[in-house]
Amino acid sequence: MTWSVDGSSFVASANGRGAYRASGLLGLSGSDCGRAAILGIHIPDNASVGTYRIGDAGLNVSWTPDNRTATGESWLAPTLPGSSLSRGAGSLTISSISQEWIAGTFAFEVFPFPFGANREAPSKNIQSRFELSFRVPGAAC
Repeated sequence: MTWSVDGSSFVASANGRGAYRASGLLGLSGSDCGRAAILGIHIPDNASVGTYRIGDAGLNVSWTPDNRTATGESWLAPTLPGSSLSRGAGSLTISSISQEWIAGTFAFEVFPFPFGANREAPSKNIQSRFELSFRVPGAAC
């Protein structure tokens, strides 16, 4: 899995990518272990081929550029689910899904966590194509 954030490319390490199903969610994860960058996407487990937008269908995204730091910098969409103050935009399209694999594309605009150290930072744009196998979630890096 590769993705870009405002034009900078990231590559998920072999043990840092995958899809999983847990607690009613279908998750897509990518971890660029060398940079400690983590991208997480969640949608309801009953998702099928189609397009899902931020703000509906339970789609949410989190982006942490360097998980090694204690500053707590992260970007989210939506930032405050269910709140009128919530921000975030974009969509995820599932083009193919089976018991073993999921494939598609996404493009999101994510915003700083409202109570984080980076709360005044500008939004970021994340996009990718993905093809991931389902696996048991666990430590990525």
